[in-house]
Amino acid sequence: MKRPAPYAVDWDKSDWGRSWIILDAPEDAWPSKVQGSPELTAVGSDDWTVSRMDEPAFGAGWTLPRKAFRELADRAVWRRALDDQRFSLAEFAGQTRIFRTMYMAELVGRGTTFDEQAKALGEWSDQSIDDLLDTGVDPGPLEPPMSRGATVPR
Repeated sequence: MKRPAPYAVDWDKSDWGRSWIILDAPEDAWPSKVQGSPELTAVGSDDWTVSRMDEPAFGAGWTLPRKAFRELADRAVWRRALDDQRFSLAEFAGQTRIFRTMYMAELVGRGTTFDEQAKALGEWSDQSIDDLLDTGVDPGPLEPPMSRGATVPR
């Protein structure tokens, strides 16, 4: 997977205290086939998690179009595989998110310097993003999103 150059990362920001990095994805990855992209996000609250702690957190995984949520939420066996891998499936910030969570308080314990913590965060996010490409977590075929301007067949 293509990663931003070290020390040259541009975080995108919203007005709600959320920052994120969208990474390039392999075209043959199952999330890419439905316009998904790998993402690392940093937020002031863990709103995508099932057991919210309302603490600052990082989320690493894949972002898909909003309409994918309903189709994925109905796949019970797949959802159990996600749970086993410590991922959450949620509608968050207008998209479907499949994220693993690391609280900022956890990151502090992963190194005594910013460089050590940054390396730990990078390794954790890479592993989280790659784990969703594992065949054990692949949900199988999904309906591709309609392109802009497409009409619904009658």
